[in-house]
Amino acid sequence: MAFSQSIWACNPTQKTSSSIPWEAFNKGDTTNIRQWLNQLKDTKELASKDEDGRTLLHWCCAQREWNQWVPLLLEAGSPIDTSDDAGFSPLHSSCSCGHTQVVQWLLNAGEARASLSDIVNAKTHDSQLTPLHCAASKNYVEICKWLVEKGAWVNALDVHGFTPLMRAAQKGNEECLTFLLSHGALVNVRNRQGDTALHLSCEMGYRNIVEILLATQNIDVTIRNEEGYTARDLLAPEFQGWWPE
Repeated sequence: MAFSQSIWACNPTQKTSSSIPWEAFNKGDTTNIRQWLNQLKDTKELASKDEDGRTLLHWCCAQREWNQWVPLLLEAGSPIDTSDDAGFSPLHSSCSCGHTQVVQWLLNAGEARASLSDIVNAKTHDSQLTPLHCAASKNYVEICKWLVEKGAWVNALDVHGFTPLMRAAQKGNEECLTFLLSHGALVNVRNRQGDTALHLSCEMGYRNIVEILLATQNIDVTIRNEEGYTARDLLAPEFQGWWPE
């Protein structure tokens, strides 16, 4: 599942039979939302899920115009260690959408509930993405900083063997790549195709990323992928001049 600013193009009011006042959330009706939360007798309502496994907190973390309700939901006891049917947690969705303030609220809440490690390093089901993979692939460096500060595994692997550094390299995300390198990211990790971050950046033609990686201590430029190619082999002919002799 790919996240974007227009995450989940569907209407939550059509996906749940709970008492959640969806219309009030849509309209930004603070009075009715606060009234509903104050009258809530069973916090299980906050854990109720729609047909895709998403809670109200999922929606408020993903939809920017609903971000303002996240502190109220957390205060009311909304679970943050929950995931939808694809394994995406509220933290995954806010990291994917670049909602830095929401990420901070979730991490602080997780710390207060003594469940921070499980939350910050949770993986999605099929793709095995951590929140840090999501942030690094979108170049949300401030979010990466928060995640690493709170214990995110810098060298976590997804289902394809990509680390967050490799995701940043593949997308040309210089800020995140530089940050991850400075916080323990391993530069010679190979994915399931045998490619390293250097292979990926050479193949994509990102000169800035290639130069940063080549300047990294312990970089091994002799690694060959499963097809027998070194990173330099993947550079287009017009880019061969980038490589230091």
